[in-house]
Amino acid sequence: NLFNPYCVDRIARNDKWFAPKLTFSWLVNDELSTYASWAKSEKPGGFSTLGIGSSGLNRELLEFEPEELQVWEIGFKKTALDGTLQVNTSAFYQDFNEKQTLVSVLNKSGDRLVNALENVDGAEVRGVEVDATWQPISPFLGGNWTVSGSYTWLDAEYVNAVVTNSSFTFIAAAGNCTPKVVTAPANSDANPYNDVAPAVLCDVSLDGKKLEDAPAGKFVSSIGYTLPVSEDMDFYVEGDFLWVDKRYIEATNENWVEADTNVDLRIGVKGERWDVQGYILNVMDDDTIVNVLGGPSLSCCFILGSGIDLADNEPPANDYTLEPGKTVTVELPQFRAAFAPDPRVIGVRARYRFGGE
Repeated sequence: NLFNPYCVDRIARNDKWFAPKLTFSWLVNDELSTYASWAKSEKPGGFSTLGIGSSGLNRELLEFEPEELQVWEIGFKKTALDGTLQVNTSAFYQDFNEKQTLVSVLNKSGDRLVNALENVDGAEVRGVEVDATWQPISPFLGGNWTVSGSYTWLDAEYVNAVVTNSSFTFIAAAGNCTPKVVTAPANSDANPYNDVAPAVLCDVSLDGKKLEDAPAGKFVSSIGYTLPVSEDMDFYVEGDFLWVDKRYIEATNENWVEADTNVDLRIGVKGERWDVQGYILNVMDDDTIVNVLGGPSLSCCFILGSGIDLADNEPPANDYTLEPGKTVTVELPQFRAAFAPDPRVIGVRARYRFGGE
């Protein structure tokens, strides 16, 4: 195609890993149990397909190594109020090594920006989860109730995470650069005559940046009320609430999604085999963006002076590679596609279950 000549090629790799887990539990009494666990896992390495369209099967650009993760967790499970209240609590620490991270890089020829998965040294996640369910024995307002809720707190950030990069937009978004001079090894394919000019790259630190799609807080709750109206029919009302805190969409933390809230309601009647329900989704008609996806930039389409400079004069060729000179490369950031939730939806649904006893 325009950016990458047609080719037939193949690249492959094999990964093997061992994923142990140890769990110690203690039943304190009939209402309380505790546990502690440690686990080690691995996400296999592979080849990113994000840059194939513009750069072909370039192993150096596409390949990424396995990601390793160790997790320590402690927690307890408690029942109370004659078994009607169940509370679960856990605290955990996750230690990532060689974390697979989406970054923007210039391709090997340096004339276009592509997405790539690269391994960074590490990331750490500290978190706490609490969830509770209560089903009171005594009816209230003539019916039975179920109330549940859960909250998750996360502190998830990159540590000792340095990426060697040459993308202007990635470096600017991260906000730091430690220059690094790189020279091709003598007598290599890239430097057969020992005369390739050294390149200056940036060691970009992601230390302290928050992990992608890792909100600091998330709260989920539901409430349900059921009222028997006859021997084989129940009336019910149910509500769901969801709140998700602000979260970043890329490793540089340049863009983020604001906190959003959603409420759903359902009301209906049901029997043993059937259910008729009216519902309202997104009761508050909240239009806060809930997700953002990105794609490759258009830097390949905005190369100025590729053979002819702005004054219509031929720029001098590169003294080392003898390639035609280029005067200016304009590099645009990756585009973003933002997704809002569906607007308020009001509807009715009916179900009937066939078969069975």
